[in-house]
Amino acid sequence: MTPVKQRILFVDDEPHVLDGLRRLLHRLRSEWDMWFVASGEEAVTLMENQAIDVVITDMRMPGMNGAQLLEIIRSRWPETIRLVLSGYSGKDLVLCSASAAHRFLAKPCDLETIVNTVKRSCQLRDVLHDSSIQSMVSQIESLPVLPNVYAELMDAISSERVPITQIGPIIGRDISLSTKVLQIVNSPFFGLRRHIDDPSDAVVFLGLDTIRALVLSLGVFTVMDMELLKEFELEALEDHSMRVGTGARRICSHLRLSPANQGYAFTAGLVHATGLLILMKSLSPDLRMVLDLAREEGRSMYDAEREILGTTHAHLGAYLLGLWGLPDPVVEAVLLHENPSEAPERQLSPLTAVHIANVLDHQTHGGSWQKKPELDMEYLRALDLEESIPDWTEMIRDGVDETEFHPMGAQHGK
Repeated sequence: MTPVKQRILFVDDEPHVLDGLRRLLHRLRSEWDMWFVASGEEAVTLMENQAIDVVITDMRMPGMNGAQLLEIIRSRWPETIRLVLSGYSGKDLVLCSASAAHRFLAKPCDLETIVNTVKRSCQLRDVLHDSSIQSMVSQIESLPVLPNVYAELMDAISSERVPITQIGPIIGRDISLSTKVLQIVNSPFFGLRRHIDDPSDAVVFLGLDTIRALVLSLGVFTVMDMELLKEFELEALEDHSMRVGTGARRICSHLRLSPANQGYAFTAGLVHATGLLILMKSLSPDLRMVLDLAREEGRSMYDAEREILGTTHAHLGAYLLGLWGLPDPVVEAVLLHENPSEAPERQLSPLTAVHIANVLDHQTHGGSWQKKPELDMEYLRALDLEESIPDWTEMIRDGVDETEFHPMGAQHGK
């Protein structure tokens, strides 16, 4: 059976850039069908007659610029993966396309980076077998934010007396705010040599003007509806995610994993429930059915999601976070936090720590209305971790000092 080719569209108004891409990517013609056009208008015309899997566009073009093109594609062809490839660097670029672009690539960009980005994005999409769910997730530009956190953040950024070091912890209390800030700060356009995994660090790096512009930008953040907030207990979910992130980082430290892996574990724990935010935002009737099934039959959320949706919040969250460019160890931990045995390799990793922290927190702090997840003992025995479980259980039960949640670089190799 002949493999299906990926359909890739490149958009750039500079002829020499398009010619360079043609030469660079010539060897991939057996794997990709490729089109090269010189304007946003040409791209739209082509897409009206040709299905495209991935669009890679420049930003600064005469007529329709890249941000405008991506907005049109997001609206008309939401299943298409949207990437920016531009030599125009800086915060303004990222801000103007923050809601429309999935990933940012900086010129000059080598072949390996382009190929890996496209392949990884398409592989993540294939995790979701339902094309309608693929389109729904690809179209997401914002996730719901806790109203009280948003209001507190608005007050802080409007004040001349609140230092930026106090704004990071506010953002860190919310999954959606943290995820978007981490996506932006780790964009290649900022040229960081390391991954920033703490929202407080990200806020300090981006600066108050950028944070203010983000918060005030329409479409980047959506305040959670009060009725949905009460129904789906988002505040409890946010608290759970904070505990999982901090617990996972402490477990990684206990396992003597590298500072980088400790950071990945913290990020993954903080955002591991992103898929539930997607369900709250875009599939709330289906989420109600999932919750009802879990309550009535005492089943786990994971099992109920499989039956009602044909997928899980872990798959939804991993797909979106992968599209948004979060690192592979983070995406893997989000995808497999319920089933770590499905990982290609059994080794100590951020996934290990997130799985343990998530299950133990559910067992310690979770309600009684659903079946709680269980530790994957076969996986943990293979890693010779069984004897450490009582210590970690006690650590999760005792909770975490709030000062640990935002260490301002203490555990990030600074």
